[in-house]
Amino acid sequence: METYISSRLATIEDIWKKAKKNPYQNTDAGFSTAFVLQIQRHYNQIQSKYEETKTYLQICPKSTLNIEAKSSKEESKQSTHLKRQTFRIQQLNQTINLVKQELLEIKPKVRYESLLAKVKEQWSSIQILNEEIMVHESSFQSNYFIGKEYQTIVQTYEEAVDSLLYSVTTNTTKSNKLILPKITIPFFDGIYEHWPTFKDIFLKVIHTNKSLSNIEKMQYLKTHVRGEASRMIQHLEITDVN
Repeated sequence: METYISSRLATIEDIWKKAKKNPYQNTDAGFSTAFVLQIQRHYNQIQSKYEETKTYLQICPKSTLNIEAKSSKEESKQSTHLKRQTFRIQQLNQTINLVKQELLEIKPKVRYESLLAKVKEQWSSIQILNEEIMVHESSFQSNYFIGKEYQTIVQTYEEAVDSLLYSVTTNTTKSNKLILPKITIPFFDGIYEHWPTFKDIFLKVIHTNKSLSNIEKMQYLKTHVRGEASRMIQHLEITDVN
């Protein structure tokens, strides 16, 4: 970049040296005053353009260095975010593996509530950092985007929460009580005939569940609709108001 700019500067300097040799400035050469004045105006315009271009080329390398430094700083910041997010996802996966092991046994309700709180806390920290990462999605590529690492952990998290909520709401204790399979929320694809079933299950399992926040309920809704139904609500933000 610097070599190119130096070359351009040398070129305009050479052109300017030739332009300065103005044979029409000498009124004794027989040219009319009006003609000389017209030529002088053109000369002044060329001089102004020369000085403007020269100034631009002189400051251009500094601007380029500033842009490159800013880009490098953003890339370093994004790299740190991705490393931290990978670590948080690993921690959540470890907790979810523990959940899966303990769900195979009959545990007191308080134990499931403790695990549920821990999973939600870890998930909250992942969501916060994900917002920072998504700001630079178009500028940086990694397995987080290409390998859909975030999308994968979303599904894993939801399955774990579903299982824990089922265990908490059924008040499982140390007994020989029959453990029924958890209720799986179907996906709504926008087809009218499928709406009543989806609505009834979603209202029962998610919407009326007092242990879920409004943000969590909206997250469940947006991740359980497909096609046209998904497009109709994609503009809705995942906030406590919605």
